[in-house]
Amino acid sequence: MEIGEKDQTSVETENLPELHVLGVEDDPSIRRLQEILFEKIGIDYTSTANGQEALERLQKEPNRFNTLFTDYDMPGMNGVELAQKAKELNPRLAIALITARGLDDAELSSFKTQGIDFHLQKPFLVDDLKSLTGQVKDVFSKGNNNEI
Repeated sequence: MEIGEKDQTSVETENLPELHVLGVEDDPSIRRLQEILFEKIGIDYTSTANGQEALERLQKEPNRFNTLFTDYDMPGMNGVELAQKAKELNPRLAIALITARGLDDAELSSFKTQGIDFHLQKPFLVDDLKSLTGQVKDVFSKGNNNEI
């Protein structure tokens, strides 16, 4: 869901731009589950195990990914730190922060200023993932992905 947005209306994803997602998840079982879920909904998804690995992929393939799907709590570099560094490499990158933490409105608002465009609460269902990716695609289709 877009930061600050409470409406859970699903977005139609047909005929919208393709997403090329770089995923970051330190837990191997959750990482594998995310790979399966993204494959199930037909999204190009590449997974990495930590923030450093993700940054290396973004540097190696600067034009491949348009979306970063990152866990919040990770050893070494958390998702917010990663988001800030990733935005330095590619300011047009849409970033979704995934967390099991309960976050209040102030925390969600502060994420927006730190490069986070979307938030998804764990655990999430396939329909939640479809809704999130639909929102990202919709923003890209409107051409205002600098204002996510």
